[in-house]
Parts: sequence; C-alpha cells; structure tokens
Amino acid sequence: MMRKSLIAAIPLCLPFTATSVAQTLPSEEARVPDVVVGAPKSTADVSERQATAFQTTPQAATVITKQQIDALQISNLLQAQKLEPSLQIRFADVRSLTVNIRGFGSSTSVATDGIFGGVPVYVDGILQPRPGQAIFDIPDLVGVDVLKGPQGTRGGMDSTGGAVYLNTAAPSFETQRKLEVTYGSYDNIQVRGSATGAIADSDTLAFRVSFVSADRDGYVYSYYSGQKYNDWHNKSFRAQILFQPTNDLSVRLIADYSHVNQACCPNVLNGVVANYANGAAVPNNLYARLTRMNYAPTSFYNIDSYKGDISGYLQNTQQSYGAAAVIDYKLGGYEFSSLTSFRGWSFDPLNQTSSALAPVRTTNSNNQIAERSLQQEFKLTTPANGPVEGTAGLFYLFEQLYDWGYSSYGPAAGAWYGSAANPQALNDVALNNLASKSYDNPLSHVIAPYARAVWHVTPDLDFAFGLRYSYTA
Repeated sequence: MMRKSLIAAIPLCLPFTATSVAQTLPSEEARVPDVVVGAPKSTADVSERQATAFQTTPQAATVITKQQIDALQISNLLQAQKLEPSLQIRFADVRSLTVNIRGFGSSTSVATDGIFGGVPVYVDGILQPRPGQAIFDIPDLVGVDVLKGPQGTRGGMDSTGGAVYLNTAAPSFETQRKLEVTYGSYDNIQVRGSATGAIADSDTLAFRVSFVSADRDGYVYSYYSGQKYNDWHNKSFRAQILFQPTNDLSVRLIADYSHVNQACCPNVLNGVVANYANGAAVPNNLYARLTRMNYAPTSFYNIDSYKGDISGYLQNTQQSYGAAAVIDYKLGGYEFSSLTSFRGWSFDPLNQTSSALAPVRTTNSNNQIAERSLQQEFKLTTPANGPVEGTAGLFYLFEQLYDWGYSSYGPAAGAWYGSAANPQALNDVALNNLASKSYDNPLSHVIAPYARAVWHVTPDLDFAFGLRYSYTA
C-alpha cells in the first residue's frame, strides 16, 4: 500500500494568544527569564514558560502546566482530559483506543494495526506510533500541550485533527530528590520518585532518573474463582543524561520502560432479558443457553456488591520501551535539531470469564502484538523575532508490526454459542473444540519534508503559510 499527500496552508491571521487553563493563575506567579535546557528552579517558572509558548505565532492550543499537574495530581493523558474537553480518548483496551481532538481523528477505537490516526501523540517530541504507549502514567510529567487543527507543517507525523505533546522534566545541574507515597481504597498504593543533579560535580553533564509504581486491587468478586477483578499493576521508569558543554549545544539522551497490567471493563451478570415488550420470547436468551448447559447461576442480582459467578473481563499486559537522542545546536540565531529514536511495544491480552462456564465455552481468545519503530527527524529554525520566522525539516518513520491471533472454543461451545434453530448435534460438530490461528505483518515507511513560515507584516498583522509532502508505503 502506498499513499501520497500534499498539504498546503496559507491562513491570514491576526495576533493570537494560545488558550491555557494556566491563564487563571495569579499574575505574581508569572515572572521568569528565559530558560535553557535543564529543569528551571520553580514550578511557577515552568508554568509561565509553558503558558506563553504558543503566543508568538498563530496557533489554537490548550496548555496544561506543571502547576496544574501538581495541583490535580495528573500523571497521564487520560487524567488530563479533565482540563481539556476537546480531547477525546476512545478506550476499549491498550491496543484498541484512539485519540481525537474536537471530533477529528479516527472514528472508532477498533484496533487498526499499521494504520495511523489523525492525532499523533508525542512524549518529549518522540512519536508514540501506538497510542497505548502514552496513555498510562509517565514519570516526571510536567506539561501537556494539545494543538488543535492540522499540524503537518510543524513536522512529525501527519496530523489532520491536531497533535498532543506530553513533556517530562529534563535533567538539572541542581541536585534534587523527590519521593511521594499515597494510599487509598482497595489497597491503591502509588509510589513516585525522581532524582537529578550533576554527574561527578560536572558543569556539562547532568542526569535524571524517575519512576512510577501504581497498584490497586479489583472490586468485582467471582463466586466461582474467589478472585477480585478490575485491578491494575503499572510500572514506569525513565532515565536521562544531558550533555551541555555550551549554551548553544545540548545533547539529551532518554531511555524509558513501562509495564502495564490492567483489567478492563469487567461486568457482572445482574439480570436477563427473556421477553420482548410484546411478550414474545427472545430467541436463544441466556436462560435458554444456561438450560442447555445444565447450569444454575448463584445469583443474578448483585448490583451493589459487584458479585456473581458469571462475569467477564479483559486482562491486558502491555510493555513499552525505547531510547532516543535529541540534539539541539544554535549558530548565529539559527537552530538545528536532530531527533533519533527507537521504540518497542508489545500487547498480550487474556480475554476470559471468571465463571464455571469458561472452561467449556471458550478456552482461549488472544491477539499478541509486537511493534518496533525507528524515527529520525531533522529540523532547521530561523532566528526568532525577525520579520519572517520559519522552520523546515524532514521526518522519517519506519514501523514493523507482528500480529499473532489464536482462539479456541471449549468442549461444550455448541450448547452455548450454537443457534437454537439448528439441531444440537450440528452445533456440537460445528463449534465444540473449534480453533483458529491468524498472522499478519504490516510494515510502514513514512517520509515527509515540510516547511512553514510566519511573516510579521505589521505589529497587528501576520501571514502564516506552510507546505508539506508526505509519502507513505
């Protein structure tokens, strides 16, 4: 499959101030000089820089600052939605999800392996090809930028609906240590920590390490197994090294790893619809299937207690990891940057029920996914505050996916899944112990040169224009 696209944009814009919830912060918390790479000294410093980052060029954006993240204990993109209503995340599991902005992007959360949505997600400028890589807790999260509308001429991946940037704290030459432990209902234990400082008292090398550990027990109880479901166990780790020999050159090395074990969407059987409103029986309803299985459930009505012996859940395990090098160099007001990254992702689901019927209905239903990607981007930016400000670059992405599917029915699947219109013997022959396997291996290459510029005609009038050519194979 090959896809080519050409994007050109020449909007006429008046000076614009990026939307930010941070604009409601007290003015005395918004005084800070320019900040170079490395952690600023205060939360207010970081928040001021974030809130004003998109005010010099026309851009519809919402910025969630570090001050808000700390105040509301936001640690991932799902929680950030409370401050950004135009950001929608359709979530079925860590593989089947999509990110939309103002309704633009993928129209469904159904997994589309090898096909990219219209809203790319970045962590420290690094594209996360599978959105599940960036949904859960990210250590040292300090900001979320939601850019609305097509962003292709800014670089990175094609973006018809907008782009989401998650930003983490960079290494600092000032020694800092932090440890936070919280406890809540259902043994909800969260531990967060970070450490940063100069390496061996160097004034050119600094490090930062950070981690998040989040565990919680489930609340859906199975009479059959005695277990509780809807638990989660998430671990994330980031390590960074900053090399900054001069104010004009910085090299930031980043490595990260996360492991997510989460039960999604558990349900307890709390009732059965056996008849339509007109009194007619619902064909092959649950009562009928249970009768064929010679099984009487313990209880149908446990809404308040979340207990039952016929309940289902999706148990998902996700691993995400990667390494990246970000180089920034300034010369005569021009800035050259290079971003090189490798990312890996794996998804291992376990779809099952916790009832006594599970072993004889469905013994296995899984799609194991593995993904590997390489990203390279070069970008050149002209001096700021001139009559014309511009950026040009080249983006490249390689992604390889491996998808193994396997499902199998149990020895009594015919009695449960079979049609009541068929003889039972036919259902048994067709469905009992039925198994299937599948495999696909989509591969993608994306290469895109791009450029954009803003001409400040007068203090009150700007022209912004851009061009992008994308080739996907």
